[in-house]
Amino acid sequence: MARPSRPWLDRLVMDLEAVEFERIPEDDRRALYAVRVECTAHDWPEKVAVEPYEGWVAAVQMSMLSFAPPHFVLARDNGRVVGSATVRLSDQPENAHVAIYGSSVRPGHRRQGIGTALLRAALPLLRGRTVIETRRVDHGTGGEHFAAKLGFRTSITWTVQRLACADRPRPDEVPAGYRLVTWTGPVPDEFLGHYVEGLNAMVDAPSDDLAVDTLNRTPQSVRLEEADHLGSGGDLWVVLALHGDEVAGLTELRRFRGEPDTAFQWDTVVTRAHRGRGLGRVVKTHMLQQLPPEVVRVETQTNSTNEHMRRVNHSLGYVDVYTYSSINARVADLRL
Repeated sequence: MARPSRPWLDRLVMDLEAVEFERIPEDDRRALYAVRVECTAHDWPEKVAVEPYEGWVAAVQMSMLSFAPPHFVLARDNGRVVGSATVRLSDQPENAHVAIYGSSVRPGHRRQGIGTALLRAALPLLRGRTVIETRRVDHGTGGEHFAAKLGFRTSITWTVQRLACADRPRPDEVPAGYRLVTWTGPVPDEFLGHYVEGLNAMVDAPSDDLAVDTLNRTPQSVRLEEADHLGSGGDLWVVLALHGDEVAGLTELRRFRGEPDTAFQWDTVVTRAHRGRGLGRVVKTHMLQQLPPEVVRVETQTNSTNEHMRRVNHSLGYVDVYTYSSINARVADLRL
């Protein structure tokens, strides 16, 4: 049976363009940002705000979890950017099989085949990767149903939680035999080994069926990641728990350029030998005291199945805001 003619999609396919971000003209960058603002307002009404344009540009140009800045596919209608797709690739062996993919289409241009056309146009950018993973699809949205129709499956579900800094608790007492080290900015050389060891201890954290391997940190990868974040105008705060000369736990907050009133919880981990002593809550409560007064909220995302960490966050005053999923698919299984 012949496919019905869809003049809009036929015209759209002729208006798809794959390009590196550095080669996108300023007017088109502004148009991409406008698409982000419109989609966020429509799909994520719980989000506090969209970062300013300059902050968005800085975030796009950053590496992410060893994945290079993205290549874009732009979709135009009569020259106007109405949607885009992004593909990020990593040269690290543990992630050499996977591509991080994202897409967005203006709400008024959806349900016309644009998302499918963008994915098709992005496939050559995968360069042989066999798995494609999308980091965020909000529950109950058209994107969730669209992804399922294409053959994506949920790899992990996240609960976004938010804390008003005015309601933050007092710091917990540090257990006997432990000490805390805090810093802002790059990891001091003397603690770099402890920091890397602590991050890699997250191997025990539930990751469900995520394709991207976020472990296997090295001193070199940490230095590259922090230089990227700080170089883009962001901030880093870390609290490290030590037992003698042994790493016991850590927590990290980040702030991004253009969002001075919000800090984002990054990694929190307690190593196996030191669990059951309340150290996760200890490092988090002490971290909250490090924040400057202009930070009025902290946002975190927690694996929805990680009941322990969700309870810890609730005890600190965090409230659940919304949920979303990361999804992935084998490229060969995509229904295009």
